[in-house]
Amino acid sequence: MLLCERVEEPRDRVAIKLYNNAVPDGADDPRERLRDIPADYAVSYAPPYFGTASGRWWEVHEYLEIGSVKDFARTQGGHLEPGQLVDLVRGLVDALDHLHHRSPRIIHRDIKPANILLRSSSPMRAVLADFGVAILTNSTMTMRTSSRTEAYASPESTSGEVRPAWDWWSLGMTLAELAVGRHPYQLEDGRFLQEARIESARATKPVPLDHIDDPRLLVLLQGLLTRDPDQRWDQTNVRLWLEGGSPVLGSEWTAPSSPARPDAAPVQFMGAEFNDPVELARAITQNWKRAGSLFAGRDLDRIVDWIDDVSPGRSIRGFVDTYRASRRGSGDRAIGNLNLLLAKIVTRLDPEGEPSFMGETVDLKSMSGWAARLGTRTSGQLKDVVEQLYQTGALHEYRRVAGHERLGEVHGQWEELSSQGEQYFTLVPRAGEMTPEIRALTLRLAIVRVLKESTA
Repeated sequence: MLLCERVEEPRDRVAIKLYNNAVPDGADDPRERLRDIPADYAVSYAPPYFGTASGRWWEVHEYLEIGSVKDFARTQGGHLEPGQLVDLVRGLVDALDHLHHRSPRIIHRDIKPANILLRSSSPMRAVLADFGVAILTNSTMTMRTSSRTEAYASPESTSGEVRPAWDWWSLGMTLAELAVGRHPYQLEDGRFLQEARIESARATKPVPLDHIDDPRLLVLLQGLLTRDPDQRWDQTNVRLWLEGGSPVLGSEWTAPSSPARPDAAPVQFMGAEFNDPVELARAITQNWKRAGSLFAGRDLDRIVDWIDDVSPGRSIRGFVDTYRASRRGSGDRAIGNLNLLLAKIVTRLDPEGEPSFMGETVDLKSMSGWAARLGTRTSGQLKDVVEQLYQTGALHEYRRVAGHERLGEVHGQWEELSSQGEQYFTLVPRAGEMTPEIRALTLRLAIVRVLKESTA
């Protein structure tokens, strides 16, 4: 890519891109059909527009100073905020809808953060660029060869099938990367998995979305990253999601987690053998402190591998990777990080079990009574539970447990009330400090708020 300035009027800046794609003999340049795409959807091409040189295509388009959404994300620590992601989706859904319903239709085939340019960052207005591998077709078609970026390509791309669903998958991968600052198939050191491993993982198991904390965003990503293209979300589903609706998800996200293989070797934990991830989760819950000690060593790797083998849909590998990254330089937070890991593990392995944290039941009724219990002489352990549950944000994880979805709302209200309390004690030091007793009281108030809103 070259940045140039015209020597003639208007003396504006333009970008010149030379593609690696060779021009087929006798082929017309299909990008001539891209000139009239509205500027709200795609980068605008500038005279002399398109051409060939030494058997390769080149193009001239407007220069956008902010650059790509990938460039912009780097200025924010590698990721976008939730509101920015929604703005991005809102614009791109219209762009893809327009491209896919032109005649002939245009399928981009290479949507990724580097190929989405920004006209503005606040509000975020994005347009598509780099149509070098785009396919123009009136219907679903199959190609014997295809040029694509493997990490963002859809599962059906390996067969050469080209259809609009490909772009929706790529959009999902792009959003998953921008949400956390790392692609689902990217290692901690920045390297991507080998293409063969990506292709194998994509074909056999759901995309790992363990790092997505926002439940609404998780639903969007699951809809877009459905491996069956016939069940994958398109513009209709995404627009319904933007309006606050809940479109139906594909069966791979809604079907019960696959049971353990009966022929798999059992895993040992606490001196016992387990063949079922659910039973293992309940053993962890009943032996929380001991489980933490064991998981600080090699036992964790053994259990991670075993779960991947017997029940891939319950994989905890992403949780463990995040935990290990958080341990580096964590100091006093190490115990909290481990407790959060255990909370994630038990809710993943046993999504229908009773929610429990550090030996305490964390349903609405039980937590409502914590403030009263903290007034007794035997409340030392409970104080630790309250502080750990708040400081780690683990309560948010238990919204994944069937029948306890409102715990995510309670977590949000609890954070707001606790923050207000902490601000008060900062402004009025003589009033005291945020004690576990007051923290438990704010939790009770948070529960009251959520219950009141649910019955309003």
